[in-house]
Amino acid sequence: MEIGRKLFILLVIVVLSAATFGITYNFTHAVQKTPAISGPYKLTLVVTTNNYYNDSIGNQPVYYVLQNGSLQSSAYIQLPAEQKIQLTIISYDDGPAYPLGDPGLPAGSNNSGVASLYNVSGTVGNVEKVINNTNVNSTANGGINIAGGAVVSNLAHYGVSHTFTVSQLGLNIPIPPSSTVVANLYFSQQGTYRWQCEAPCGSGPNGWNGAMSTAGWMMGTINIVLL
Repeated sequence: MEIGRKLFILLVIVVLSAATFGITYNFTHAVQKTPAISGPYKLTLVVTTNNYYNDSIGNQPVYYVLQNGSLQSSAYIQLPAEQKIQLTIISYDDGPAYPLGDPGLPAGSNNSGVASLYNVSGTVGNVEKVINNTNVNSTANGGINIAGGAVVSNLAHYGVSHTFTVSQLGLNIPIPPSSTVVANLYFSQQGTYRWQCEAPCGSGPNGWNGAMSTAGWMMGTINIVLL
């Protein structure tokens, strides 16, 4: 009887030890989940032409925000502070706006323009990637021709169709005609700023009326906050 009792106690000890080992093994050998790596915040802008403005002015170019498969107003854009931002601008405008002055005058002459508008500034590395320099919606060559791309710090004289400029942040992104531009941004400060296309592509004698002075067309507001 005593032997049987001792065997029962020994069996209980063995079972408890095995259970404890199993629990310990499960804790120490649990698969560690790798946290998901969050990529950059992505903002895509699309520039289109032939957008009806009013009866007196007619059509004007517009900056849109591409979001959830649809084109949204660019009058107010919210961006994160202290986070990498990948900005893509797709422009369907096939002509330069000559933002730097009279296109008939050579570089360096009076009224030849403001050269800084051709320079990329305020982006990571002060560069942008220009993907193809052909009409992205053209079917002349049998379809869309997206090829390669070049990382540049400035554009050729009079080679700008539009810009995406936030003067208070030192940001200037020049956009060639019919091109896609990709730039990386990073803002450490928070605040509300005005964005503006600095290429006079609107109406009026100097091209600064119409779309150029209307929020959601060629200008608007950027709000940078911690998300």
